[in-house]
Amino acid sequence: MTSFARTMLAAASAMLLLFSAAPSHAGQARVVVSVPPLHSLVSNLLRGVDTPELLMRERVADHLIALDSTQVEALRRADMVVWAGPELEGAIAEAGLIMPDLAVRSLTLGRHIPIMTPVQDGTDQPGNARDLRFWLDPRLVHHAVHVLAPALVRLYPEASETILDNEIALMAEIHQTEHNVRAALGTAQGTPLHLTNADLLYLEWRFNLPVSGCARGAFDPLGFNLTSGPALYGKLMEGARDTLAACMNSKPAETARHGDGHVL
Repeated sequence: MTSFARTMLAAASAMLLLFSAAPSHAGQARVVVSVPPLHSLVSNLLRGVDTPELLMRERVADHLIALDSTQVEALRRADMVVWAGPELEGAIAEAGLIMPDLAVRSLTLGRHIPIMTPVQDGTDQPGNARDLRFWLDPRLVHHAVHVLAPALVRLYPEASETILDNEIALMAEIHQTEHNVRAALGTAQGTPLHLTNADLLYLEWRFNLPVSGCARGAFDPLGFNLTSGPALYGKLMEGARDTLAACMNSKPAETARHGDGHVL
């Protein structure tokens, strides 16, 4: 073997070793989404473009405080991480301590949406931990979609028309979802002036229930009991509708409200 041939063989071997050792990102999702309801929204927006990865598939704790090594790696390689905020997905906040660039790659929806705080003793407590399950209010989901769509267009500029068409279709579905829930409950338009001490805070407030303090029962606001994907959000809101209807049928009216949402 000539000197030139040996040199070329060594170079080829080095290149082969380099590429076999480097991680391959082919076929891996560029977008990682924290919880099922948000993953459903992103899946709808990326329909025909890409399949986002769902980070959390089961409830570890109320604040989702633990990630395994596979989930940490998913965060490490993602181009965009969509989550609600540290009050809910504490594990992602913890991961940010070991990944300094995670904040740059993250879209924290709780920073862009009016978020409610629970009340104690009938008094609003702005300093309390915020309730980040905003997706239970279809109006706030509208807001979230308006934040998500342009961020995804920046990540997939070649698919901008598809994403924007998907946004229009998703907004129509969300509007219809709100209409269906309100029609099924038969509640008046408007929202109460003051928040109640409710487990299903956004639902009671948006749909102006004549009772307060509904408990979630078997309903999981995070949708871990449902099949993930584009259809999950609609299924989740169907479960919310049934939960609220059961609450209204089982409890006497505790708070009368005007049709315009003012508390009597």
